[in-house]
Amino acid sequence: QNALRLHFGLGEAASAEAVTVRWPASGAVERFADVAGDRILALVEGSGRLIERRYPAPAERRYPEPARRESERPAAEPAPAPAR
Repeated sequence: QNALRLHFGLGEAASAEAVTVRWPASGAVERFADVAGDRILALVEGSGRLIERRYPAPAERRYPEPARRESERPAAEPAPAPAR
């Protein structure tokens, strides 16, 4: 068994027309057609099947704010004038 995971981005597409796997140890090639996106799939060499793995969804997804270039950062607010 191998716990390596590969992540493929599909952009705006909901599925991949085909996924072709060349197994490194045996050199065998398997092709899977019409593979739905947004899934975690397990492949077992020689089985000819894609097995969907289900994991509980996180309660809340938190994504960090993307890095900004210095020119895109908001200007700092001026300090308030001292009270008289």
